[in-house]
Amino acid sequence: MSVAFKVRLSVFTTKRLDKLFKSSSLTKTDLIVEDLGSVFASRLDRNVTYLTDAQFEAVMDILDNH
Repeated sequence: MSVAFKVRLSVFTTKRLDKLFKSSSLTKTDLIVEDLGSVFASRLDRNVTYLTDAQFEAVMDILDNH
């Protein structure tokens, strides 16, 4: 399922997006979604969980058995 989302871009940004779109095999939507993935990875997925050796082994056992 997808949801439409409107965004207002400056003329400068729109021209840059158009230039990138023309040199790519992706649609404008695909370019934006792909780059949002990078933003999410760098800004939202910063949570790190530290495990003891025993906890790590327990998680690995669970993964190996599934």
